[in-house]
Amino acid sequence: MFEKILGKKKSIQRSLVRSFIISIALVIIITIIEFSIFVLPSINTQLIDISKENVNSLIYVVRRFLGITIVNIILISVVLIRINTKKMLQPMKQINEATKKVTAGDYDIELETKREDEIGELTQNFNKMTKGLQSTENLQKELKEQAPQWLSASQSSKAYNLGQELDQMINVQKQISSTEGIY
Repeated sequence: MFEKILGKKKSIQRSLVRSFIISIALVIIITIIEFSIFVLPSINTQLIDISKENVNSLIYVVRRFLGITIVNIILISVVLIRINTKKMLQPMKQINEATKKVTAGDYDIELETKREDEIGELTQNFNKMTKGLQSTENLQKELKEQAPQWLSASQSSKAYNLGQELDQMINVQKQISSTEGIY
């Protein structure tokens, strides 16, 4: 149940819940400090002589206190949202730029990450994918280079050799892919 509420350990959900708890704690602490600085002294002086003017001034003090508290809540929320958004979007921008390079045919890309959440997992899977694409491209180049040699051989040996070479290359590709967890 604890994991369902807070999310998996080292996940984005847990990070957001942690930030939310910190912001609530900060708001409570700031509210207590503001209350003791602004409201308590006014209440202590006003309670001695309760009149309509004193009640109105107490209401003014409480309203001012609530206004300051609301402004603090908004400021803390904006700062925490900004920090969390930047923390989440920076790796996504890197993955997006790397994806553009892969689309252009550059498979020699490896993204670094220290994250252990979903974005870190996405980065690791992206790296595995680019390695698999690179090995597939190398296999295709090798086949293109060896094709003229196979075509010059006799018809029977050509078919036999081509079949064996393709089987070997496919087996090597499968072994590489299975060790990298692509398939």
